[in-house]
Order: sequence, then C-alpha cells, then structure tokens
Amino acid sequence: MAAQSLGLGTCYNSWTQIAFELNRKLIKLAGVSGKSWGVITIGYPDIIYLRCPPRSHKKVKGL
Repeated sequence: MAAQSLGLGTCYNSWTQIAFELNRKLIKLAGVSGKSWGVITIGYPDIIYLRCPPRSHKKVKGL
C-alpha cells in the first residue's frame, strides 16, 4: 500500500524461489546472499487504473 500511495506498482513473484533452488547460477547472477522467499518488483506502471473492479462483500467472523 505504501508503494501504491507513491504512484508505484508492485508484483510479488514467488516463482523466483523455485528458479533459485533449481539453478544456483541465478543466485550468483542476481547477487543474492542468504535465503530468498520471493521477489517484489516495483516500478511505475504504464496503465493507470481509475477504479477497482467491483467485488462482492465477504463476511468476516474474526481475525
């Protein structure tokens, strides 16, 4: 939400963890140290959405 408030778009990519586990050369190429659980890409989007698509309300019993 903080990125969106700055006009940035984000996308969580969990597939990168699988790619890193399958190909160790990618870890060295990306310069990653330690364990990776995924990657979040951040950037300015080409498309600006003026409103969210309609969604039905969900019942919540508790958190």
